Amino acid sequence: MLSDSTLVSGGGDNLIKLWNVTTGLVLKSLKGHTLWVKSLLVLSDDTLISASADSTIKIWNAKKGKVIKTLSGHTGWIWSLIYLHDNTIASCSWDKTIKIWNLTTGVVTKTLAGHTSAVLCLVFLPNSTLFSGSGDMTIKIWNLTTSQLMRTLSGHSSWIWSLAILPNHSLVSGFDDNTITVWNTTTGNEFKMLTGHNNAVWSLAFL
Repeated sequence: MLSDSTLVSGGGDNLIKLWNVTTGLVLKSLKGHTLWVKSLLVLSDDTLISASADSTIKIWNAKKGKVIKTLSGHTGWIWSLIYLHDNTIASCSWDKTIKIWNLTTGVVTKTLAGHTSAVLCLVFLPNSTLFSGSGDMTIKIWNLTTSQLMRTLSGHSSWIWSLAILPNHSLVSGFDDNTITVWNTTTGNEFKMLTGHNNAVWSLAFL
């Protein structure tokens, strides 16, 4: 949401649309990406960040409908964006990498490589720990301060589509094999497996 009544959506039509949720009307269409818009971040009432299958990230002045900056560096679809801290974001891509970006300069400050397939989801803890889930069927735990890979969680035979953090800092992952796993990130062991879906678990959120 950009405001109490403005919703932002990104679509397979390569467009970003701003909606008035009260009236149901489109306020503005933002054109700039050449392929699907895969992920959105709202930083303020007028600053929006989008990531696309065209391998770019765009920073927008949403009120004016204009691109402020285009960030290039990935060589494959960008699947997801998350905000880290201090005007810094992370992106993950089909090119098997995670990139950390300084939004002020538009420059990549770190590239994390280690996955052997597309990186599909990210989640972050304020202690500079980043978790990444991949089509290589592993979750990797990174120290963003040192850029080091701290641990790899494995044991499943399907893609990881979604990640979430519980209040006790346990990690939860959603898999292509219809299961959800709760992990002890200290030991790297599965704490619990949840079953019940009949298809892939695409998203997770904690209430």
